Amino acid sequence: LSLLILFFYLFSDGLRDAFDPKMRK
Repeated sequence: LSLLILFFYLFSDGLRDAFDPKMRK
């Protein structure tokens, strides 16, 4: 389960960065 969450987190982070680069902290 941990692996799935980690993968999802990384994927979400990448998508957010691509969709909202300005939102990057």
